Formats: sequence, C-alpha cells, structure tokens
Amino acid sequence: MLKDMISNPELMYRPSLEEGAVVDEMFNTLMEYNVPFKKAYEQTWESWGINRELRALFANKGWILERMKNHPLYNGNFQIVIPDAYMGRGIDYDSALQAMGEIMNHRRLKMCFRDINDSHELFIRSLENKIYSLINMRAGYIIPEKYIEPINALFESNGKRIRMHRGQSITKLLARYAECCPEITKWKVDKDCSFYDTQGNFHPRKKDMGWNGLSAIIGDSLNPINRTETMVISIHPVDYLLMSNGDKWRSCHAIGKFEVDKANAHNGCYMGGCLSYLQDACSVVVYYIPKAETNNPHPERLGKMKRMMVYLDKGKIIMSRLYPDGRDSKDTSNNDNMTNWMRKKIQEVVSELFDMPNEWDVKFGKEEVCEYITHEGVQYPDYMCFDDVSISIHKDLEGEKFAHKNLHIGRYPICPICGDFHKNEMQLVCPDCLNKYNIPW
Repeated sequence: MLKDMISNPELMYRPSLEEGAVVDEMFNTLMEYNVPFKKAYEQTWESWGINRELRALFANKGWILERMKNHPLYNGNFQIVIPDAYMGRGIDYDSALQAMGEIMNHRRLKMCFRDINDSHELFIRSLENKIYSLINMRAGYIIPEKYIEPINALFESNGKRIRMHRGQSITKLLARYAECCPEITKWKVDKDCSFYDTQGNFHPRKKDMGWNGLSAIIGDSLNPINRTETMVISIHPVDYLLMSNGDKWRSCHAIGKFEVDKANAHNGCYMGGCLSYLQDACSVVVYYIPKAETNNPHPERLGKMKRMMVYLDKGKIIMSRLYPDGRDSKDTSNNDNMTNWMRKKIQEVVSELFDMPNEWDVKFGKEEVCEYITHEGVQYPDYMCFDDVSISIHKDLEGEKFAHKNLHIGRYPICPICGDFHKNEMQLVCPDCLNKYNIPW
C-alpha cells in the first residue's frame, strides 16, 4: 500500500483552497506582526498574495491534510493535538563537569600568586573538588544524604556559618561556593556570537560565558525536566508564521512586532523562511503548549514552549533541531532526552496516518540526513548545520528505491502582497513591494 501511494501520484489528495477562517487568521497575523505587510496593505488594499500562499500550502501539503483528518486526535484546525505528552530531559553530567572544570581552572590560574598553603585557598580548593566529585559520581541532582555532614564539617572547620540540609541540590552548594569565593562571580567572558546574514548585514550579539554562563550550564544540566504537556503536530499556516515566536524565546525565523518595541523586537534574519516552509510538500511544525491549553481551539496563537521542524515523506521522517535549547536533543547517559521521546511519538502518529506498522530504522547526524534532502528556499537549514538531527526510514522501504528519494525541503517564498516569488530571507514581503511602497526595513 505504501509503495502504491508513492508510485501513483493521482492518489495524492489535492483539496481546493479552504477560504474563510484560515484566510482571515493568516491575514490578521500578518497585520499584527509584520509592519511591511501592514503598511503596504494600508496603501494598496491588496493581499491576494495570501490566497496564493494558501493555494500552495493546500496543493503541496494536501496529502498530509487528507490523512490528518482521519486521525482520532485531529482538532479540525489543521492540527493533531496530543495530550499528556512527555516533555523531559535527563541529566547531562558531561556538560556540568566541563563547566565546573572551566571554573576551577580559571580561578586557580588567576589565583596562582596566592600561597597554595593559604588556609582560605585550601578551603576553596577542597570545596571545588567536593562539587566536582559530587557531579562526577553521577548520583543525581540532589546531594546524597551521606555527604551532607562532611560538607558541613568543611564549612565549620573554616569558620563559615553555612550549613547544607537534606534534600538540597548541587546547585545550592554551588551558590554557597560563590558566597565563600565572591571574586569568582566577577569573572565575565563576552563570547562574540555576532554574525553576517546573506545580505551582508552585521548582527552584533554577545553572550557571557564566565561565571554567569558556566554556573547556569551546571544548574540546567543537573536539573532534569520530567513533566507532561501537550504536543501539537501542525500544518496550520499561522504556525509557520509564528514558528520562532516562542513562549519567552525567539529564534532566527521570528517575525516581531517591531513597531511596538523596536529595541526588543527579535526580528529574525531568516523571517522569509517561514513562507519557504509553509509552501513546500513536507515541512510540518511540531511544538509543545501547556497542558492547560489542550482544548484551546487555536493553539497556533499560543507561545510555543518547544518547537521542532519535521519533514515527512511516505515512509521517511526527518527531525531537525529542537528549539529553543539544543540540550533538549543531546544524548544523555540514559538516552532519555526530549527528542527521543518526540521521535517515538511522531513515528507512532505517522504510522497511524499511513496505516502501516510502527517499525522504523533511525540514522543520526547531518551527514546521514543530508543524503535524503534537496534544499530550496530561504529558510535557515539547521538540518544541514547541526548533528542533533535524525532520519527515520520505515522498514517497508528497506532496499527499495523509494527509500533513497530525497525530501524537497523549502520553496522560494511568495510575497503576501503581490503574490510574486522572491529570494529575500530577511522579509516576508518581496524587495519590490518594500521599495514600491517606501517601507522602511
């Protein structure tokens, strides 16, 4: 059956444009978030490009929509909503050890002028070694009870009125270390994360990777996430527009309300990529929302807690990077990261959509994944830039030529004003419309 669908294009569903609510919602989102569209529309009263966008979506993704509509968790709004979805991440001891090692090395090199037999220096070194050893024991986030009293004895022997208590965490002990060694908290390292976009524009960005950055890495790496929220699998057009407008986070595809707060707009330098994903035949937006919003009829309007772009073909699933935190997709000692759970759930749903056994082979890394990708459009290709990506190939396709057919990810975006194609990754609106209506970038 799977091979028949691939061999017979006439079996692919091609619905007519669904007018009404979805057109209005996409229009209102562009009016709210994208100033160039809003200003051009106010000058021209033209927006037929939106209809062309949606025709492209339904023509190319109709084969996905047809099957989504038959799924028991389909919500009638171009989305499958999965309640009680695990949103967890295990402990990343390696990252915590590396960060603690950098703190220790920096402080000891900086303090090399101090007598190694100085009582305070001996105390600080003992405390550092204790924290490092607790992490290296890989015994969890909470300090094992049998180590509480020896730690307290160390504080007491050095005249510190500090006591640790049962049930307290390693990060709490790290905070006590900072109290005893305040000079370490003044250590700042501005890591240059600036970049040039493809138009040659410079985007300055700095990140503190001194004490503030490294202590945060230790805390996040040791603190496992273990809870359930609601997962959404979507081809709703607004989900593509707001794919990087998360709950308290933004990434490079974000479209921002920069007329409200230009300094903190977080306008993505790959904004046009939202439309590239919207128009192709395989890109699907997968994200988490709070479980309290499970029955919300419009999850696309909510801030996304976590988001991943997934690319589907008959018998193939490519999973890209999980945003906003790449650590959620990093392998842990128990292999219990969030991406692994998402992969199992997406494999299950896709198997149900195509009425086939839930049996998949998985390959990891960009080199493996890129063998199955044809790239087009102006989206940021994180599936070609990071190794925390994977492809699942259905076992029915093993050894078949269809297993090696590429997924065509992205299309050049259609301007929502004039309806013409363009290659401007920094805007949803084409350069001609920006210039024609004298719209500032």
